[in-house]
Amino acid sequence: NGYATHNPYKKTTTEIQVNIVLSAIPKAVHREIQKVTNQLLQQGEGEHQSFAVVVSDVLSTMYTSLSDFIALDITSEITDITFIKNGALTENASFPVGRHHLIRTLAEALNTVPEEAQSLLTLYFSNETSADQTTKIKDVLDKTTALWQDEFAHSLAKIAEHRAIPNTLFITVDQFYKQWFVDAIKTCSHEPFSFSGKGSFSIVPISPEHFEAFLKRDRKNTQFDPFLVVIRIWMVVDICCPDNSVFQFDPSFYCRFIQLAM
Repeated sequence: NGYATHNPYKKTTTEIQVNIVLSAIPKAVHREIQKVTNQLLQQGEGEHQSFAVVVSDVLSTMYTSLSDFIALDITSEITDITFIKNGALTENASFPVGRHHLIRTLAEALNTVPEEAQSLLTLYFSNETSADQTTKIKDVLDKTTALWQDEFAHSLAKIAEHRAIPNTLFITVDQFYKQWFVDAIKTCSHEPFSFSGKGSFSIVPISPEHFEAFLKRDRKNTQFDPFLVVIRIWMVVDICCPDNSVFQFDPSFYCRFIQLAM
């Protein structure tokens, strides 16, 4: 009847549109991951999921009034872009420039080790570097920003080849790098693609504050990793109601369940 359903089983229809997501990794990588998880968790064969599927499910469930959006996940080595259309994962693209690229580039430019480059970045973002250091670091960051923006715009252009890009963009990234990537997105050229609404992104950094109602802190200063929190919420949904037919975001219930999961 033209409406989306999370529970299509045993229903009849004359026409159906289904989004199928396939994720693949090399067998050797899978074996190594399984070997490490078996050693650490002492359990048998587990289930492997793409974070693109996880974050699209969680955000679509939390923001039911938002049918179209972009989810950006910036990891150590890659940037992953997920396009959600009508609440379903429709397109996914990635490019090999992540947080560590920034550190390695700075280390090479300053002829130092990555650990020292990381420390200098911390001082730079806190406005505590000397004038000479600030100039050198800014020069490296400007070039790295341009590279990341080019890759980002190129990836979005491929996604937008047959559709407009939604304005809302959720971003998952370490707190330390958040502002740098947010500024890079804001100043990125939008010429390669068009928006479905106003001509700029509405950027929403995913932080623990988004899930405060669903988390229980054992100690006042407990810090939550937003990446892990998204995974835990998805696990709760998948375990409690895998067909999503009765899923309701009840903070009191999920607070208890997520505390057990973490």
